Amino acid sequence: MVYKIIKLIVNLTNNHQIKISLYLCFLTFFNLNISEAAIWKNPPSEKEEIASKEKLKQSKVIQSFDIIIDAKAAKRLKRLPWEYNFLNKDIWKNLNKQKCFFSINRRPIKNKRVELMASGTLEIKNGTVFFTSNSWRTRGMSSSDYLKNESNLKILRNGVPVGKMPYFHLFINQGEVARPPLYVELSKEREKGETDTVEGYYSFYVDDWQEGIFNIRNCSS
Repeated sequence: MVYKIIKLIVNLTNNHQIKISLYLCFLTFFNLNISEAAIWKNPPSEKEEIASKEKLKQSKVIQSFDIIIDAKAAKRLKRLPWEYNFLNKDIWKNLNKQKCFFSINRRPIKNKRVELMASGTLEIKNGTVFFTSNSWRTRGMSSSDYLKNESNLKILRNGVPVGKMPYFHLFINQGEVARPPLYVELSKEREKGETDTVEGYYSFYVDDWQEGIFNIRNCSS
């Protein structure tokens, strides 16, 4: 039917070039619409799409290989800097929920002058320390998010905190290069405070010229 309409319209003109042009235009128009209508009425099914994907040839450029990593090699893989093994630690899991104030200080080994680096609040739940509001005085890259997201501390049965936490050990002035934190490991040494409580002063190693002090105080259940 479409072919007869095209032939009738084309025969109305005597110009041979116009006939060819009209014929090609009408043929292209109707072919496109017929094709589009067919696609609209018969979209590919899910099975057809899957079959089409399965026919794709495997790339000769990209290759995959199976590998086996032994336990020793896996231990040498790079890990998060705040990871800590609590497996053999006696964690105080049944300790009542505590809300405390804290401060982190720097103490140079030579002159022993204590300098405040950070302070804020923390919570202890099931023996795990969660830093809440806090701020650093060191400027540079320091942010409250570090202690909130990258600390990994737990409380032992005797009240001493163990684990790792980020520590900004230098004051950064305007124009100086900002540095990321060190990840220090808290030792088991309590300098001040009663045993069987979480409150106290806890010193930890930083480097050859300074040490840090983690102070937990004014806790309430």
